[in-house]
Amino acid sequence: MDRVYNCNGEPMPVDESSSEKTHCYISNEYVASIASDNSGKVLFGASIHMDRLNVEQYLEHAKDCGADLVKWLPSPQSIDPLRKTYRSFDKNLWN
Repeated sequence: MDRVYNCNGEPMPVDESSSEKTHCYISNEYVASIASDNSGKVLFGASIHMDRLNVEQYLEHAKDCGADLVKWLPSPQSIDPLRKTYRSFDKNLWN
């Protein structure tokens, strides 16, 4: 699960200093390695917060690492799925 990011692309802390803190963080690299080690049993579901700086680069990297999907978890990642800025992402990225 990706970190919580603010609108400026800055990661929120993994501590008690903020109400929009990162409660849980698991890197995509770690999940990709588990999927690779368990081929046929585990799929790589990447988690990429759309407020990250260079989000397109992270999406491409996840695709290059064999991600089967990209997920958002709006509540724990403080994502508002209705934000208009999220609508600009290329829907054909995974084709």
